[in-house]
Amino acid sequence: MATVELLATEEGDRRRTLLLQFWDSTSDLFGFRFAEVYDERGGGRHTFEVDTGRRAIALLAKSTVDSERKVVEVFRQRIAAGELGPHLPPGGNRDLVERWILDAGLPRKVGGRERVHEVLRAGDRHLTLRFWVGPRPQTFCFEEERRTGGHRDPANVDAVSAPMGDLERLVAHLEGRYGKAGRPRMDDRLAACFAAAVEAGDLPPEGARDVAAAWFAAAGTAARQTGLAHTERLLRVHRADTDCVFTLTLTTDPQEGTITFREQYEYLPRPGDPGREYAYGVRTPYTSIRRLNEVLGAAPGGGEEARLAQCFRDLIAAGRIGDGRPLRQARDRVRELFAEAGVPAEETNWNWMNSD
Repeated sequence: MATVELLATEEGDRRRTLLLQFWDSTSDLFGFRFAEVYDERGGGRHTFEVDTGRRAIALLAKSTVDSERKVVEVFRQRIAAGELGPHLPPGGNRDLVERWILDAGLPRKVGGRERVHEVLRAGDRHLTLRFWVGPRPQTFCFEEERRTGGHRDPANVDAVSAPMGDLERLVAHLEGRYGKAGRPRMDDRLAACFAAAVEAGDLPPEGARDVAAAWFAAAGTAARQTGLAHTERLLRVHRADTDCVFTLTLTTDPQEGTITFREQYEYLPRPGDPGREYAYGVRTPYTSIRRLNEVLGAAPGGGEEARLAQCFRDLIAAGRIGDGRPLRQARDRVRELFAEAGVPAEETNWNWMNSD
C-alpha cells in the first residue's frame, strides 16, 4: 500500500491528518482509500475512512497515465480551494469524499476507528467512553465491561449510546452538575464530567451503566441501552456426595421486563446416570426493582440492579437462603419476600434430562 499525506494540522491536543492510500487490487471496494485521522497526544487514535475500487482513481485523474499522482494533485487543489480541510468537523472531510464517490456512481465502504477514553479501571471492571462509533449513524456510548482473564467479551459489556448530535445536550446536563471542563471539544468535556463523577463517587465500578443511562435520559438524548439481561451467580457449591452443582442465580432483564431468582441443581454424568438438571424459580416484573430494594434495605448509591444483587448476597450471608437446605426452600423463601414487598410472584420451574 502506498500512502500519501495531503494535510497535517495541530489542533490542541490532537493532530489531524488527511491521507490517500493506494494499493493493487481488483476489488470494486478496495484499492483506493481516503482517510481522516486524529492522533491524540496521549497515544489514542480515531479515524474516518471511505474505500472504493481503483476505478475511482481513473475517474478523478481523468487519465490512466500516472493516475495516482494526478489524483493526489486533485485533492491538494481541493484543499487549497477550501473544499476540504481543517475547517470541517470530525468526519466532515470523509463524508464529502464519500459524496463524490456516490455522485460518480461507484460503490463505497465507510468505516474507521472510534475514539476511546477509559474512564475507570477497577479490577475486572472497565468503564469506557467511545465516540464516533459505527459508520452510520455515528454515535457515542458509555460502556461498563466485566473482563474475564483480562480479555474483552462482548457478552459482558453493558452500554448506553446516543447519536453524536445529542453529545452537546448530555455535556450541558452534566456540566451543570460537575462544572465546566474549560476544553473546546465536546468529547473531552464529556470525559471530564465522567471523571469528575468517578472522583465524587457517583459512578461506581458496578452498576455504572444504569447510572449513566439515567443521565442520558435526564438530558433528553435518544438513548439506547444494550447488554440488558444480567445473570448474577450468587452462590455455587459442588456437592461431592451426589456430584451435584448447586447454584443460586438472579437474572435482571429490563428488555424482557423481568427479575428471576433460580435455585438450580445440575447432577453431573456418572456411571449409569447420564446427568440431569432441575431449576426452581420465581419471577416478578422488572418494575418491582425499586420496591424490592426498599424492602430489602439496599445500600444507597450505584445502579438498581447491582444494589438488588447485593441484597440477595446479604440474604445468603445472613443464612436466610443458601446451601444445605430442603429442596425448593430458597425459591419459596424468595417468593415470600416478593409477597412481603407487595410485588407479583410467578413460579418458573424447569428440568432437563441427558438422553445420551
